[in-house]
Amino acid sequence: MMRVVHLIPNLSAGGAERFVVDLLNSLSKSGYSCHLILFNPEGNFFISELEPSVTVYYIHKRSGYDFTVPFRLRYIINQIKPDVVHSHLSAFNYLGLSFLLNRSVKYFHTIHSLPKKEYKSKLGRLLRILFFKVFQRSTPISISQSVHDEARLIYGKNVQLIFNGREAPVLSKENIKILERFSNYRYEGYKIITNIGSFKRAKNQSQLIRAVTKLNRDGYKVKLIIVGGDLNSNEFLNLKELSDNNVVFVGPVTNPQDYIYHSDFFILPSLWEGMPISLIEAFALGKVSICNNVGGMANMIKDGFNGFLIRGDGETKIREALLKVFSIPYSKLSQVSKIAESEYHDKYSMEICLNNHLKSYGK
Repeated sequence: MMRVVHLIPNLSAGGAERFVVDLLNSLSKSGYSCHLILFNPEGNFFISELEPSVTVYYIHKRSGYDFTVPFRLRYIINQIKPDVVHSHLSAFNYLGLSFLLNRSVKYFHTIHSLPKKEYKSKLGRLLRILFFKVFQRSTPISISQSVHDEARLIYGKNVQLIFNGREAPVLSKENIKILERFSNYRYEGYKIITNIGSFKRAKNQSQLIRAVTKLNRDGYKVKLIIVGGDLNSNEFLNLKELSDNNVVFVGPVTNPQDYIYHSDFFILPSLWEGMPISLIEAFALGKVSICNNVGGMANMIKDGFNGFLIRGDGETKIREALLKVFSIPYSKLSQVSKIAESEYHDKYSMEICLNNHLKSYGK
């Protein structure tokens, strides 16, 4: 039986974390021995969704760069004796000792964002170039064509392309309450658009909020639902100051699919993205999506065919894109919805993603 280890800092409410849980669960259900290494027991939003057969380990990392972590990582890897170790996000920065001493193990690392946004420091860049390109001890996996093109320029031809995948979302029991609330909005004449993401600058929610606020001032009735983000953060307070009562902050939830499904549109005005899990969820649910023309979103969406693109980052371009989509007849939007759902099954299902990872792992 193949033993697979995934390594990620935590299972917070983010796309990379959601992906790791789905992939591990799929591997486990397929009969593989699955192990997950996390930095600390705190901040693991998705941990309750792991299959019981996935074994979890904690390194108990201290704040800052903890020089003891590579030794503890190597110890755990020696105990597990895996065939594959697959890292994510900044966890890669601690694998150097294992690369050098656990040479019988196959290593992989998923690049979840554009490479220059992912490594974040000179050390991170150096380590990736050394172990991806020079020593070829870890195989980098890109998640979209944009990520792949940039990664190959930096790391060479060793980069593999595997699209992100997502289990088909299933509506929760809470969806009835959301349907009732959204039905009341529609009765009052509102169009409902949902955005999912943290409150990081890259998500560009400030410009989205400004665009929606201006539309409402101009007489259009639009409700913006923002799912995710830390409602105790300074970033939230800054966004709240820009908002009126037509912007609803939901916070982190385990059922984002319910909000997407019952909305009229899904929107991501991000400044950059690798291949957002939330957009894959929107495709799976047949939701009409409106996304910025950058990164993996530009690869996934063909404007007017399976979704719509925003041609710029600012408030004006977002507002123009929304007005354009609002004016499109229902019959056309229904066609776009069906194509998006079909493309989920053809390209972005977890079954396809799992099979492609198993091929890379050598099984």
